[in-house]
Amino acid sequence: MKKIWILLLAIINLVAIIAIMLLGLNGCSGGNSSISDGSATIADYSDAISASNPKSATVSITYDDTALGVTLKGEYVITYNVDGTATVVYSYDKLNGIGSEEMISTITGTVEISAGGALSGSLDSTVTAAATKKINLDASKMSYVIAMGTIDASVKAADTAAVFGTALGSDAKLLMRMTSDGTIGSYSVTYNTASGPASVVCIYGY
Repeated sequence: MKKIWILLLAIINLVAIIAIMLLGLNGCSGGNSSISDGSATIADYSDAISASNPKSATVSITYDDTALGVTLKGEYVITYNVDGTATVVYSYDKLNGIGSEEMISTITGTVEISAGGALSGSLDSTVTAAATKKINLDASKMSYVIAMGTIDASVKAADTAAVFGTALGSDAKLLMRMTSDGTIGSYSVTYNTASGPASVVCIYGY
């Protein structure tokens, strides 16, 4: 269901906002798939995405600015409402401009997201209604292994837009865990920016 993934693009874009700049696309594409234990297929994970109906999610982001020697973090507590909307309570670090007394400020607030993905609240304006897009587990766009209830996928930079709904600017890794009842329990996305690595980790509550 779309509301399950309604915040994915918003969180990934926010990491990009925190970063000084993202790397350009490397132009590679295509993927190879392998199933290591026969316990599930890529279609099973796609079905699990559609079947999952969490009540909440906790999303954590980390961005390491290796040049400045600082780590920026954020946490987003998402409540999925019965009407298809979502409420997000967030707190994230933001680099201040040159001359500021403090290098990092913590930004907090609440944002409401409509069933169609429109935002109302104080989250950065570059986070748009495109956040309704979900992860697309396209086997042709990934190299992946499935084992022990987890899909471990690598995605080339040129294919991140197709898989994640937004171009991340570098190769990315996706780890997604499926629960025993056929829903998605958690996922993580890691990739690189020009200034350092970034990660997004989401854990669902049912």
